[in-house]
Amino acid sequence: MSLGESKSRELALLRKERELRKAVRRGKNDAAFFVETFCRIEDRDAPGVIVPFALWPAQKDALSAFSENRLSVVLKARQLGLTWGTRRSGRTLRPSWAT
Repeated sequence: MSLGESKSRELALLRKERELRKAVRRGKNDAAFFVETFCRIEDRDAPGVIVPFALWPAQKDALSAFSENRLSVVLKARQLGLTWGTRRSGRTLRPSWAT
């Protein structure tokens, strides 16, 4: 590997790190962005077993409401998938039965 190739690779890594840091900062203020960018779930029916966590509209609304209101009461249907967003530790989503 030549010196020029080494510098190009190093520069590419620095750019990638800068983009990642930007995304992490944004994720601190936007829970939906954080989940869709950094979280993965196991889906045995998908081509790849580990897939990105794609939030449904109701889940995005719930995360927004939870961010705006510290105490929230949720009346929900099972099909909305809100159980995955109701128990959080920091920005880590956990199913309610796992905590």
